Amino acid sequence: TGEKQGVKVKIKAQSTWNGGPMLRTELLPQTTNSLTGHLFFHVSLQIPTVNPPDPAYEHQIVFWESHFADIKYGQLSGQNGVADTLQVITGGKSIWSVQQPVKGTWYNFILETGSPGGLWVSTGSTPLTKVFTGSLNGNGGTDWHIGALRLPINGAAQQITETDFYYSGIYVEDSGPTTQP
Repeated sequence: TGEKQGVKVKIKAQSTWNGGPMLRTELLPQTTNSLTGHLFFHVSLQIPTVNPPDPAYEHQIVFWESHFADIKYGQLSGQNGVADTLQVITGGKSIWSVQQPVKGTWYNFILETGSPGGLWVSTGSTPLTKVFTGSLNGNGGTDWHIGALRLPINGAAQQITETDFYYSGIYVEDSGPTTQP
């Protein structure tokens, strides 16, 4: 109920990237400002109840070109276990996760770069709290993407079904952070 603006994005048959097996859709915020130093990258996402992503595939739901961290959903290539997992990964390690994320619920994230760095998380309209303190791998830059990738698992061909994601609250702060979604 706190949402005023947002965007619904789809992955479908026309979402192939460079003719390969990966499906991709992105928002490309435009800036010429350097996105280095102590910054707070905000994004809220929702896995909808209608046309949700198939957890049998690996989804990089949100990523930054500098790869400070990736928010992933689904079965990760080369991993066994519960596929229906939403997690944040940096340096190849999960720093936050939830199994069976509630469809239709907003998950809010702040990736804090620089020193001390870290991850802030909340759901719904609850204020974000810091759940990880430490350096996030990455090198900054001006090119950052908010998007969804669907990767084939272990080389298997994808069955292309329409998938939806919702995003809101996408912005960068150079002080703060603002913890109210």
